[in-house]
Amino acid sequence: MPFGPTTSTHANVSASATEVTIFSAVTTAVENRSVKNDSTATLYLKKGTGVSTSSYFVDLPPGAYFEFPQPCFRGQVTGLWSAANGAARTSEDA
Repeated sequence: MPFGPTTSTHANVSASATEVTIFSAVTTAVENRSVKNDSTATLYLKKGTGVSTSSYFVDLPPGAYFEFPQPCFRGQVTGLWSAANGAARTSEDA
């Protein structure tokens, strides 16, 4: 029987109307990544760089929660909000 993650890293990423890094790229195994949009604005996420309101892979309305599908993406994830208020609450388990 496999065991689950042994470490969990949590961070708060302040909302920004310009691109910010939500998760940095990692070379180690990642079991799970999750994001809670703790803002009154929509959060747009993109795998890699160049996120915009027309170039993203998921948009999270205020209060939304998202878990990356398995196998978990280990590359950089960027985001921006439709207005700069609140934060993203992130968790990365390895």
